[in-house]
Amino acid sequence: AELNGRMERLAALLDANDDAMAEYEVLGLLLGLQRRDLSTAKPRFLLTRAQMGMAAAARDEMERALSARHDARTMAAAFGVSATSLNEYFTRTYGSTIATYLRRRRMEEAATQLAQGAKVTEAATYVGYANQSKFAAAFKKAYGVPPREWKHASGMGLRSV
Repeated sequence: AELNGRMERLAALLDANDDAMAEYEVLGLLLGLQRRDLSTAKPRFLLTRAQMGMAAAARDEMERALSARHDARTMAAAFGVSATSLNEYFTRTYGSTIATYLRRRRMEEAATQLAQGAKVTEAATYVGYANQSKFAAAFKKAYGVPPREWKHASGMGLRSV
């Protein structure tokens, strides 16, 4: 509780550009950490550089070609780890599984394409969907409206849809 309070005060001071008081809070935070026995502490989300590198490489591969098929098992095999392990590294690094990240990024890119005037079929193909109804269902799940409605609203400057 003490350390969390100091972190909150530090954030507020940094937002207020109060450097002198922020330095004081940093010192207090460091002293608070020094008083604790951290010799046996093991962070729950600690990853090695190699594990973080695998997660980053998986993300980079997906970002290079959002429309391609990206299977966690195939990517994991390339790194010599299980799909479960790779997904764990990825989730710890990016906050979601590989499949969830890819689906979200595809929908974001499709929304951008639609807002820029692409036809729904073009946006779907661009992000790797051959089946238009599956694309429309995934898009509606992500944005709450069908892609045609999104495209229409985006064209009118109503991007809040």
